[in-house]
Amino acid sequence: MINMGNFLNFKVYKKKSVVSVNQIFTCLYVSDEKDRIWYEVCEKWRAVISVDADRYVCGYETDASVMSMTEGHSLHKVDSVSVQEDVIGNYRYENGICTYIRPNAAALAEIKKGHLLSAVGEAIIPIQEAVNLGIATDEEKICIEEWKKYRVLLNRIDTSTMPILYGQLIKPNVSQTPSPPQKHKSIRSSSFTKEQ
Repeated sequence: MINMGNFLNFKVYKKKSVVSVNQIFTCLYVSDEKDRIWYEVCEKWRAVISVDADRYVCGYETDASVMSMTEGHSLHKVDSVSVQEDVIGNYRYENGICTYIRPNAAALAEIKKGHLLSAVGEAIIPIQEAVNLGIATDEEKICIEEWKKYRVLLNRIDTSTMPILYGQLIKPNVSQTPSPPQKHKSIRSSSFTKEQ
């Protein structure tokens, strides 16, 4: 995508109510940081994207004259052929280039794996303390081994090959994603369900 022009950090400098066909409309007159008037600039523009102060794309129109305005945003003239269908909310615009900002499946799987490993660590701590103090029950001694085995298996998952759907790990085969140990009466294991 090439930067074909911009209208930066626009602001409303005048509001006017207009009556048309028994309805009242509010017309906003906007200018940019160079005091250029939008309606004079947009006559020469076709496709336009709107970006917020952090440069995230929050609007796109193939007809610049119908672009909705939000004070503080900037508009950039673009070639409609180069704009991705899902540009709004999924791209950042900087120096004439739209960059996809959503994490890929491998990154999401790694985040999910990290959350699960963290939860496993929290589940192990109280049982491990009982074992270390020599006051663990037979059930806790068995359970701690199951949790540690689960943590090792979970850690071995290669997230670069793990498909993801809306943040949920999808198991390509049962052997790749371990199941957490059965619920132990002294452990809150609501974070560990078979669907994860």
